[in-house]
Amino acid sequence: METGYMSQLQALPEPLRSQMLNGDFNAGLGDDPWQVIPTEWVVAAQNRWTPEGRSAKMDSIGIDGARGGPDRTTFAPRHGNWFDEILAYPGAKTPDGPTVAGLVVPLVRDDCVLNVGLIGVGTSIYDHLQGLGTLRVSAINEAEGVDTMDRTEKLKFRNVRAEMWWRMRENLDPQYGENVCLPPDSELKADLCAPRWKLTIGGILIESKEDLKKRIGRSTDKGDATCMTNYVPQTLLSHMDLSRVFRK
Repeated sequence: METGYMSQLQALPEPLRSQMLNGDFNAGLGDDPWQVIPTEWVVAAQNRWTPEGRSAKMDSIGIDGARGGPDRTTFAPRHGNWFDEILAYPGAKTPDGPTVAGLVVPLVRDDCVLNVGLIGVGTSIYDHLQGLGTLRVSAINEAEGVDTMDRTEKLKFRNVRAEMWWRMRENLDPQYGENVCLPPDSELKADLCAPRWKLTIGGILIESKEDLKKRIGRSTDKGDATCMTNYVPQTLLSHMDLSRVFRK
């Protein structure tokens, strides 16, 4: 087998790598073979976490809004590779965009970016924060198409949701040595390990939020906010200090 082709196969994510290299279709048996983020990567990141990281410059806050029902509005602040403890509010306490904005604005530090998911009440949250005119706000539309590739430049993404979750996977991958620190939160661990993925003609596709909720019986609010705070939309890359995207 040619060396170039071998290196391409070795760069593939599991379970594709073991399937293509060794014909091993039981790879990753401890987790679902199509689990987006391996459990051991999340556990390792949580074991690295200490409270001292909060003193570093804040880079972003991921905002996953909820309006009523059992879901929650969640805020996930990030300081470089250190992720702060997630703040969660019952959906009944966050009925509209202005209410959510009033809760998140006091948390903002260091001219950080607010990544707002547009699902549900998200559009109202985004409009209200943007209307204040003093904040850096980015709208995260998970259904929007993207033309970006994964870190190996071998696989493309079907949409923003796919890229957002895959970037979280890449930053947690010990192969790349980002040394991400996640708060020791059992619910966050379950959220990050819940989604499945598949490879389609259009690229990597992540299980939809609706399908995931039906399968596990709840919304992955903390996991979504964490992936949002980790995500740097392509539209922001040309307008921000790249040294702030991910600092070790």
